[in-house]
Amino acid sequence: MLLFSYEARNRTGDRFEGSVEAASRREAAQKIRQRGLWVAALRLQGEKGKETGLLARVRERPHWLRLSARSLDGRRACVLFLRQLSLLTAAGLPLHEALGVLAGPGEVAPSTAPDKGIQSGNHSAYAEMAGCLRAQVLRGEPLSAALAERPDVFPASVCQLVRMGEESGSLDSILPELADHMELAMRTRAKLRAAMAYPLLLFVTALVAGVLMTLFILPAFAALLASLSAELPWPTRMLLACSGFLQSHGLILLLGTGAILLGSSWFFSRPGPRGKLDSILLRLPFFGPLLAYGEWQTVFSLLGILLQHGVPLDRALALGAEVPGNRFLRNRLRQAQLRLQGGSSLMAALGDAMLPPFLAALVAAGEAAGKLEEMMARGADLARFSYEERLRRLEVLVEPVLTLLIGGMIFFFVLSVILPLLTTMDALG
Repeated sequence: MLLFSYEARNRTGDRFEGSVEAASRREAAQKIRQRGLWVAALRLQGEKGKETGLLARVRERPHWLRLSARSLDGRRACVLFLRQLSLLTAAGLPLHEALGVLAGPGEVAPSTAPDKGIQSGNHSAYAEMAGCLRAQVLRGEPLSAALAERPDVFPASVCQLVRMGEESGSLDSILPELADHMELAMRTRAKLRAAMAYPLLLFVTALVAGVLMTLFILPAFAALLASLSAELPWPTRMLLACSGFLQSHGLILLLGTGAILLGSSWFFSRPGPRGKLDSILLRLPFFGPLLAYGEWQTVFSLLGILLQHGVPLDRALALGAEVPGNRFLRNRLRQAQLRLQGGSSLMAALGDAMLPPFLAALVAAGEAAGKLEEMMARGADLARFSYEERLRRLEVLVEPVLTLLIGGMIFFFVLSVILPLLTTMDALG
C-alpha cells in the first residue's frame, strides 16, 4: 500500500488536507471522493513540492506558456468544447465530471471514465485545457469565469451566455445553441477561404511558370534565333525585354516586393487604415455584399440567442460588435450600441452600419411587433442563404475567368515561341 497526501475541497469550497492509503493513485482519488471531497492535488507522501495532475502543471507554468489559440486553434477548440460539453451535460453528467471526461480518463474517477476518451490523450493541449477548467470548477470558480481567462479561445459573448446559463440553471440548453452559433461563424469564414484559395493558387502557379519560362527557356531559344539572323516579332521582343529586366534587377524587385508586402501588412494592421480598407471592401461590387452577408449572419445569429435568453438589447449589441472580422462593421456596431444607450431605436442606431435592405426590414418589423429575437433568427437564416447563394455564383464566375486569363497567358507564351519559328522557316525558304 502507498501513502498519498492530498488537498481537497467539498461542495461549498472549503479546503481540506490529509493523507490516504491506497494501492494506486486512482484508488486514492476514489477513496477521497467517497468522503464527499473533490481532489485538488494528490501526491505520494515524501515527494515534497511535486504536485501531480493538471493542477500542478497549471501552477508550475508561467502564464505566457499556458494554452492559447495558437496551440488550440482557437475557435475550432471553442466549437469542439461547447459541442462535447453540451452532449455530456445533456446525458446527465455533472459539470465537473463532464470536464473530467474531456480531460481524459486519467483525470476522472473510474466510475465516470468512458472506455475510450473523447480525446486521444491527456497530454494534448485540448485535454490540458479541459483539465485546467475542471480544476478551477472544483476550486469553486464558475465555469464562465474560467472560460473568460482564455479570451483567445472563448469570446466574451460565449462567457456571458455561459454565466447567464449558470445563474438561471439553463446551461444545458444554452450550450447547444452556442455550439451552433460558433460552428456557423467558423464555417462561414472557412467557405470564403476555400472559395478564394483555389483561384489564387492557380493564378500564382501560372505566374511562376511564366516567370521561369521567361528567365530560363526563352533567352536560350532567342539566342538560337539570333544566330540565324531571324527577325524577332514583338511578343518575343517584349518577353525578352522582361527577361533582361528580371535578370538584371530580379533580386532588387524581389526584395522591394517583399518590403512592400511587409509594409502594407503592418500599415493595414493599424486600426485606422484597417477600418478604411474594410470599408472599401464592403463597397466593392459583388464581393462587398458577399462579405456583408457573411458578417451579418453571424451577428444576427448571436443577437438572436442573446435576446432569447434575456440579455438586454444594448448589452447584446455590445457583445455582437465583437463578432465581425471586418473592422469597419465592428466600429459601426459599437457606435450603434452607444446610440441605443442614448435612446435611439435599433433601426435608427444601425442606420450607417451598411445593413442590407431585407435585414433592415426584418429589424424594423421585429421592433414594431415586439418580436426582435425571432426576427434576428430569421435574419440570420436569410443572410446565410444569400451568402451561400452569392458564394456559389462567385465560384461559378471565377472558374471561366481564370480559364480565360491563364489561357491568354499560355497563348501569349506559345505565340512568342511559334512566331519566330515561322519567321525563320520563311527566311530559310
